[in-house]
Amino acid sequence: MISVVIPSYNREKTIVRAINSVLKQTYSDLEVIVVDDGSTDNTRAVLSEISDKRFRYIYQENAGACAARNNGIEHAKGEYIAFQDSDDAWRPEKLEKQIEAMQYYNADICFCRMERHNYPENKEKFYPNIAEGIVEYKELLLKSLASTQTIIAKREVYNSVMFDVKVKRMQDYDWMIRAAKHYSVCFIRDVLVDLYLQNDSITTFDYNKIQQINEFFLEKYKNLCDEYPEFYAKRLERIAYYKTLAGENASREYQEIYKITGKRKDLVKYMMARLGLLKAYYSRYNK
Repeated sequence: MISVVIPSYNREKTIVRAINSVLKQTYSDLEVIVVDDGSTDNTRAVLSEISDKRFRYIYQENAGACAARNNGIEHAKGEYIAFQDSDDAWRPEKLEKQIEAMQYYNADICFCRMERHNYPENKEKFYPNIAEGIVEYKELLLKSLASTQTIIAKREVYNSVMFDVKVKRMQDYDWMIRAAKHYSVCFIRDVLVDLYLQNDSITTFDYNKIQQINEFFLEKYKNLCDEYPEFYAKRLERIAYYKTLAGENASREYQEIYKITGKRKDLVKYMMARLGLLKAYYSRYNK
């Protein structure tokens, strides 16, 4: 059986769509666990209308999405656990195709592609765009490729790797950094998730907050910075990029990146940052 955990906070308008997209899966041996993270809207009343025996509702005082996911894991009965977001939808064959892929590649974790809706034009519509098959740890480390609602894993993975409640953004990336270190991960290119960006979504783009979470990762994973210099450079690049967009000078960060990579493009960015030209460049060419 597959346990599907859906953390939710004030999603009365979208939660039923999310649940129904799970209940209508071609892989029917499943349970759906909604963990209501202290909603103050009509979530409880809306969910009381669902009569499917595979559905369970758990209420908790507001503690955040990671705490809600961990709560769902503790109540899950399945040998596999997957996560859905309360404002997104799955396509009917998602679970069936992912189970088949995990068996074919002998993998512990599987993630798939998704289609982004309501996202800025410069974001890839279908994501990620990588080769199908086993994904190496370094590739998962350098870039956040797997969004939570695209992931399914064996129960044993979640028994040893829970979500970190201190992480407020990019929880999926943080979880994958730790899980993929010890378990095998496969990817299928099928687009099986529809992701909808809401105005109050945690994934809403805030330059300062994205900069802060990357600083948090550098502090949390100091050991990986030594083991994988590319990881340090990549997180530093994200900090520098969003720092630049926020109107701050990121020449120090770009100088450090160039020292690590030795790449000409990073030297050019450092020089442009020193001259105060980088924000205008990004504003023009990163639309």
